[in-house]
Amino acid sequence: MVGITANKFRWSRLLIPLVILGGAVLIASLLISSKSSAPAKQLEEKSWTVTARTLHQGEYSPQVRLFGKIESPQNTTLASAISAYVVSLTAREGEFVRAGTTLLTLDDRDILLSLAQREADVRDIEARIKAELARFSSDQSALVLEQELLSLAQKSVRRFESLRSNNQVSETTLDERRQAAHLAALTVKGAKAEGRSFA
Repeated sequence: MVGITANKFRWSRLLIPLVILGGAVLIASLLISSKSSAPAKQLEEKSWTVTARTLHQGEYSPQVRLFGKIESPQNTTLASAISAYVVSLTAREGEFVRAGTTLLTLDDRDILLSLAQREADVRDIEARIKAELARFSSDQSALVLEQELLSLAQKSVRRFESLRSNNQVSETTLDERRQAAHLAALTVKGAKAEGRSFA
């Protein structure tokens, strides 16, 4: 009994896909056979209309209509270098004027204010230059003094080195003199570098 049930089960597993496949083939063949065919389009041949003319021999030239504007070369467009209101107008359009004639007068209040500001800027820069020149002169005289101090410090180091060779001063005192000479040399070097950057 178990063997018969297993056999039926196996056949039913094979039978279901075969039935589905057969149904799909049957539906596809019905759809293909019931398909309506579209009427065939007839192609129309293109045609062009042609006109004929009789040609006569002669001299011909093409004619073209153009639109333009004629300007006199004696007209000039004038423009101001600054933006300002017109105070007075002494010449009118189309009037003949002589060379050097004033055509119009512009309001000069804005430009005078700007000029005063620029002159103040110039005076300020000149004052700064004077101050820098005075500082440079002061730095030059300070450099001379620093160089003298360096020379004195170097003489002091040489003197203390000879005293140290005779054991009359301590090594610490000699080191202090060397340190003072090095500091003086650094000060002179810095003052010279400042003088070079100013020049």
